[in-house]
Amino acid sequence: MPQRVARAKLRRGACYTSIDPVMHVTLLVPDLFWPRDDGGGAYRGLELPAIELFLARAQRQKLPPLSLEAWLCQAFKVERQQDWPAAPITLGFDGGDPGSDYWLRADPVHLAAHRDRLTLVDAGVLNPDPADAAELVALLNRHFAGDNLVFRAPHPARWYLRVPGTPRLSTHELSQATGRDIASAMPAGEDSLRWRRALTEAQMLLHDHPVNQRRESRGMLPINSVWLWGGGRRVAVSGRPFSHVAGSNAFALALAAGGGAETTFPDGMTAGLASAVSRAARALVLAETPAASYGDDQSWRRDLAEIERIWFAPLLAALRRRALDGLTVVALHPRACLRFEAGATDLLRFWRWTRPLLTHAPGAG
Repeated sequence: MPQRVARAKLRRGACYTSIDPVMHVTLLVPDLFWPRDDGGGAYRGLELPAIELFLARAQRQKLPPLSLEAWLCQAFKVERQQDWPAAPITLGFDGGDPGSDYWLRADPVHLAAHRDRLTLVDAGVLNPDPADAAELVALLNRHFAGDNLVFRAPHPARWYLRVPGTPRLSTHELSQATGRDIASAMPAGEDSLRWRRALTEAQMLLHDHPVNQRRESRGMLPINSVWLWGGGRRVAVSGRPFSHVAGSNAFALALAAGGGAETTFPDGMTAGLASAVSRAARALVLAETPAASYGDDQSWRRDLAEIERIWFAPLLAALRRRALDGLTVVALHPRACLRFEAGATDLLRFWRWTRPLLTHAPGAG
């Protein structure tokens, strides 16, 4: 007997949906579509048959744009404070204790100066080692001790700042600033001038520090600033929308841990996935293409080809043979959040011809 196809109940105005408890996979590919306006050049000659077939046959919904962190918080029913509270959530995941204090992420970054702008390079590229992180954080703590600001680096790529009281400050998520001109993404709010001054002081401290001199001598970018974002206090993760979560994104894994989700199933849609989850499983797979943030279209194309091979092709095959009840694909783009959903019967819509990936992008056609 054919298995029941999962149908998602779309919350009005939201790109996250709650899924009926059946075997359903949500594949979150933030940069499935090229995020820059380049006339479609990044797509030229790109062939992704499984992705293109799925998008052609799936039901499509276009919703307001969301950051990755906002989508994840909505999925796991974490409410926004002044920011989406990434800092206390990942601090706990990294082995720290947020207590009752207000925390900001203060991640190590490199600000690259161009003629009229500064662009941000994140820790995924910088790859700071623990010794360098500890030395730079100690430097910041000595300088800002009089302001009762305390920096912590329980993970070399994820730094934290404990703040007295509750700052009147709103920030932009790191994912929204990476690879971009930071002018429009600086902290805002009544206390923003104070915090911008503090950032300037931090940049002066880090400039030409021996850690950065050593990094540059090894051909590495210096860590010349920190990026403040994700502020908030300890929060309980009240939602459990997924029974299994796959991916390497620390925020997604922290939310999964808080929501009691399993994070040990295989990193790839192999036969192991079917044996790792039950018939009542709801799995989230986060497949990122970090090169897209930096405008590296060749690496983005290679990443998509790998996502096609590891995830789309096997998931499509599982959907066809009804080993999977439903597949939802979510793409986050500066113009829109796009949801594509299909069950096995949707794949029978042969009259919906496959089209190039570009034709499904926000603003296409």
